[in-house]
Amino acid sequence: MQYVDKVRAFAKNMNIDEAVDRAVDECIEQDILREFLLANKAEVKHMSIFEYNEENVRQVIREESYEEGRETGRIEGKIEAILDLLKEKGTVPKELEKKITSETDEDIIRKWLKLAGSVKNVEAFIEEGFQS
Repeated sequence: MQYVDKVRAFAKNMNIDEAVDRAVDECIEQDILREFLLANKAEVKHMSIFEYNEENVRQVIREESYEEGRETGRIEGKIEAILDLLKEKGTVPKELEKKITSETDEDIIRKWLKLAGSVKNVEAFIEEGFQS
């Protein structure tokens, strides 16, 4: 773990190639995996850079997936709020509910949410802004 810890520490302040070079050199100087690193220096550097880049790619994918999930959750929450508001004001036709639950455009959903909060009944919602 000492080698990996050194690479990670150096990578905070320099590019990965430099960080790996420095970690390898420092480990050799400190007699950490010295014989192995001397015999396999090029391969160790290559694999370390590859692994580090792969780890970064996985992190980016995780972050993108997390953000996508948050966005989906926001949309689903607004859709639920629209339906809750409308159900308090009357019976929501199945066709209208299906249209609302299948919408993915956040601007339209936001418009519908404001409208659902301001109308007196479901019929007014349909008349004032619902486009089928």
